[in-house]
Amino acid sequence: MGWLFGTKKKVPKVPFPRGDSMDEGMFKFPSVISSDKVIQPEKLKEAAGIGEELEMPIPPKVKQDIFDQELQPVSSKFKVPMPKNPEIGNAQMLSMPSQVEEKPIFVKIDVYKRLLGEVDGLKKSIEELECANEGLQNSRYNEETDFTKLKRSIRGIHDRLLQVDKSIFK
Repeated sequence: MGWLFGTKKKVPKVPFPRGDSMDEGMFKFPSVISSDKVIQPEKLKEAAGIGEELEMPIPPKVKQDIFDQELQPVSSKFKVPMPKNPEIGNAQMLSMPSQVEEKPIFVKIDVYKRLLGEVDGLKKSIEELECANEGLQNSRYNEETDFTKLKRSIRGIHDRLLQVDKSIFK
């Protein structure tokens, strides 16, 4: 019983700590930025491996003559009509490159796998959002039906209370 109704221990009062004085330079950004904290674009590209091109072995050519023979008749059938105004036609011809260079795109395997994983994760999150949306739509419908049921039951209780009140105070 002593612990329940016993006297309270006296705790000595501790003075509040005094903070450092506030000066105006306290909330300003430093004027000199250290180079360790700044990430240069070149370093970022180097770390990501964007600047480096991997050398891929070129597959041996497969009878290029057959493909060239098939393409020649097709290209001779379709000729680009020259425009009536030669000035506009020359300007368009100059702006369009004569040959489109197709350069291979090099992607590291681990980056490709990571991207595939992120795509799968996005698909899963979209499915979860669709399920949540369907649940919300069902809950809205159920909310309306539950609200109407609640109204009916409250009206029934109100009517019964009125009957009880009338029978008591007759």
